Amino acid sequence: MHFGKRAHGGLLGVDYHAHGPDWAELALPYNPALIGDEASGVLASG
Repeated sequence: MHFGKRAHGGLLGVDYHAHGPDWAELALPYNPALIGDEASGVLASG
């Protein structure tokens, strides 16, 4: 299931993979536009 146009998850391209009673597995595909620190290639430092 792709999040499509639902909020920021859809804009980022987040995909649903699976879930259980107390967990969820999502995927965020690599996108150079999301890089926060170009020197290290890190999305976010926090």
